[in-house]
Amino acid sequence: MSNTIRMSYEQYQAHVKRVRSGVSEAIQVLKEPVNKYGAQRVEIDGITFDSKREGERYLLLREQQRLGQISGLKRQVPIQIEIAGTHICTYLADFSFVRDGVAVYEDVKGFRKGNAYQLFKLKKALVWACHKIKVEEV
Repeated sequence: MSNTIRMSYEQYQAHVKRVRSGVSEAIQVLKEPVNKYGAQRVEIDGITFDSKREGERYLLLREQQRLGQISGLKRQVPIQIEIAGTHICTYLADFSFVRDGVAVYEDVKGFRKGNAYQLFKLKKALVWACHKIKVEEV
C-alpha cells in the first residue's frame, strides 16, 4: 500500500501557498539587519521581539497561560534599581508571570559572552540585592 498523495500541479501550488501563509502568519521575520550576535528580530501577534528565541519563548508562555499553568503574563517589565535613594538604572525583564502563586521574571539569553552579557549579570545581581527578585535565564 502506497502513502503517495496524488494532486494536480494547481492543487500542489494551492497547498504550498496555504502552508507558507500559515508559517508566515505565526512568525514574520522582519527585514532588518541582523545584530552582531546573530539575533534576528521577529514579529508575532503584532509584537516585535528582539530574537526568534524570545518570540518562541513568548509563544510557549502564551500557551501555558491559555492552559492555566501560569497567569499575568507580561513582557518588557521595568524594574527600577535605586541605592540610597539614587536611581542607578532600570532593568527590563523580557517576561514576568505568576506560576503556582510565585512571581517569575525571565530573560531570554542566546549569546552568553561579551560586554552585554556582563552588563546583564550586573543588573541581575542588582535586582536581587535591591528587591530580592531572582531573574531566570532561559
